[in-house]
Amino acid sequence: MENTSILYLLTSSSIGLLLGFLCNAFFINRPNIFIKLILFFFGLMVVIFSIYYYCTDNIDNLLTKLLIPLSFILGVTIIIISIKLPLIRRYMTPKRLNKIINKHTLLADRNEIKLLGGDLSFFGAAPKNIEENEQYKALKDKNFNKIYVLCETPVQEETKIRYGKIISDFGDIVELKFYNPDEADLRIRGRLFVEKGVQKLLIFKKHSTKKYKAIATDTANEKGALYTNIWKLIWSLAILPSQVDIDKYKMFYEQNS
Repeated sequence: MENTSILYLLTSSSIGLLLGFLCNAFFINRPNIFIKLILFFFGLMVVIFSIYYYCTDNIDNLLTKLLIPLSFILGVTIIIISIKLPLIRRYMTPKRLNKIINKHTLLADRNEIKLLGGDLSFFGAAPKNIEENEQYKALKDKNFNKIYVLCETPVQEETKIRYGKIISDFGDIVELKFYNPDEADLRIRGRLFVEKGVQKLLIFKKHSTKKYKAIATDTANEKGALYTNIWKLIWSLAILPSQVDIDKYKMFYEQNS
């Protein structure tokens, strides 16, 4: 084989693509359909060229003998990866979101956890629904030393009942602070916690009551750092409810439980 530059290029590109794919955010976040198509057709091209060289050219040196089967294996591997890895779901259902959040809640260190939760309706509406909620049960079972909750200023009675139950169940462990959604509702929900001594976060954008989209899952990247600072900023400006208000929420809960 006199000219193996294309084979060299395809082999080196395949290795680089696989290493990059396995080590970067595409693998963590799961590639979308566009990325999958690129991977599939590139892998198919590598397989076709490796077969072509094997069938039409003379194998005249050891390097070429190694490159042809290596290219074929790499091409097949890329095709399998592009087919087997699931498509990213642009929006997640509450059921899928529960699994992700509960998994990380159970892995978190017990010292503290921070919730960014709107009106906390994801826990359920009525006290009975809250008690059966998977996220709520996981939060209680973990038995955190401190729970910080950044939530909306309650207006509706249903919201006050919900807050009252949370305060009654967790006592001094939970600390609520309020923000005004009419002025600063980013429609983001999530949790900040420490896992094995490392700061972690899960931030989701609420599209509707049944649709959420992951927007930040790593404090090490730019988005993660941004939302960590957003939490700190909103928490510093949020309103701490008075003891009178807290007692009212507890009373609302007791009267409707």
